[in-house]
Amino acid sequence: METVRTFRDIEVKLVGAIEKPYEVAVASARTCYSGKGIVYPNDVSSNEKLVSLRDKIASSTMDAGHLTTRQHAHFVFAISGVSRQFIWSFLHSHPFYNSEQVSQRYVKVKPGNFLTPPLEGRALEIYQQTIADQTKDYESLIQILKSPISEEYYDRFKSRRKYAEKWDGSVDKRCYEVARYVLGVGTTAYLYHTVSALTLLRYAKLCDLFETPDEQKWVVRQMLECVKAVDPLFE
Repeated sequence: METVRTFRDIEVKLVGAIEKPYEVAVASARTCYSGKGIVYPNDVSSNEKLVSLRDKIASSTMDAGHLTTRQHAHFVFAISGVSRQFIWSFLHSHPFYNSEQVSQRYVKVKPGNFLTPPLEGRALEIYQQTIADQTKDYESLIQILKSPISEEYYDRFKSRRKYAEKWDGSVDKRCYEVARYVLGVGTTAYLYHTVSALTLLRYAKLCDLFETPDEQKWVVRQMLECVKAVDPLFE
C-alpha cells in the first residue's frame, strides 16, 4: 500500500513579499493625518522617538479597527502537499485571496498523493484502504474512458486523427477530468496563494477562536513563521 502523507509533510515557502510590511502599515496610517505629504516607511523608525510612535500607532490602529493599513502588504506563498479539503474549506472560503493551483483536470493524480488525518489503529487501516481503492478506481476509469473518449474526440476533430500521437495527450486530459470524481477531498495539491497582511492575521485569529484541524493550524503557523523571518516586527 502506498505511504500517504501527513500535515507535517506540507511545505510552505514565502516566494514574494512587500518590503517592511509592518512599517508600511504604520506609514500609511500616518499619511492619513499628515499635512506634509506622504510618510514613507523609512520615516517611521529613523530614531528612538519615532520607533516608540510607530509601535503606538500600530497598536492604536489595530484597537480602533483601522485595519485597511494592513492590506497594503501582500505575501505570496508557494504551498505544497495540502489537501483539497483544506484549500476549499479554508484558503478559498473567502474572497480576499488570489490562488493558482494544480489542476486535477489536466494533471494526473499520482498514487500516494493523499493527506492522512491523525488516525490510529482500525480507523487508520480503513482510511488507507479507502485511499488505495479510490486510487485503483481512478486508474481503472482512465483506462475504461480512453477508448470512447478518443472516438468522440477524433470524430469531432477529424483532421487530428492522422496526427493522433500529437493529440492523444488532449484525450488523456479529458479522461483525468472525468475520473477525478472518484478521488476524495484528502487528495493533495500545490498552489501559489497570495494574501494581504490583514488576511494572514485573520487566518491566525481563526485558528485561535475555533476548533481547528491540525492541517490548518500547521499551514498558518508556517505562513506566519515565513513572514516573521523577513520582518520580525510582524510578530
